[in-house]
Amino acid sequence: MMVQPEAVLKCNPNVIIAVTWNLDPHAPNATQYCEGIINSIRSNPVLNQTAAVKEDHVIVIPGYLTEGPPRYAVILYIDSVLWPNIVHVNATNVLNQYFSEFLTTAEPGGVWWCSG
Repeated sequence: MMVQPEAVLKCNPNVIIAVTWNLDPHAPNATQYCEGIINSIRSNPVLNQTAAVKEDHVIVIPGYLTEGPPRYAVILYIDSVLWPNIVHVNATNVLNQYFSEFLTTAEPGGVWWCSG
């Protein structure tokens, strides 16, 4: 679902999470792909007025994180990315463990997120 930038500005979120189904965490260009999405959000004249962009709280995650792992693992993961000084958990290890134990078709590791 696409959300109009004006609707996002009206809410003025502290965090923007961009979900994409095109992110392959194991692709050599995964980080650049995520950074491109973040830069497009930063350069949007409406979105760059939000608290999320001003505070560098923009995260890109692959779409399968919204369907696979239990929500608490994904929330813990996002929190540890946004507030590493407060949430002292290696959420990457939590996700890697989940994928290695419960999703035998997915490989753990790779770029699970990019933030900026």
